[in-house]
Amino acid sequence: MTTKKNNGPRPMRQNLIYKAKRGQIYDPSKEGKKYNCYRPAQTGSYYILDCWVCDEAGHIHPGYNASPVPVHVDNIGAYINSVS
Repeated sequence: MTTKKNNGPRPMRQNLIYKAKRGQIYDPSKEGKKYNCYRPAQTGSYYILDCWVCDEAGHIHPGYNASPVPVHVDNIGAYINSVS
């Protein structure tokens, strides 16, 4: 199976929550599996961007709440929610 790779920077918005693609969650532990989304730390177009690891409601993973983590845009799916 081949995976389609992104050909350019992807526009991302910091107020949107994006679902992680299958197999691309940051914390695969039992507790961490509910935090299967990413929230960009900044708005812009990126190949790799800093994201907060969060759940679908935007609650930040307690183990990663001190700093966003780097994520490649190919590991981020569609947006599913927004935060104000």
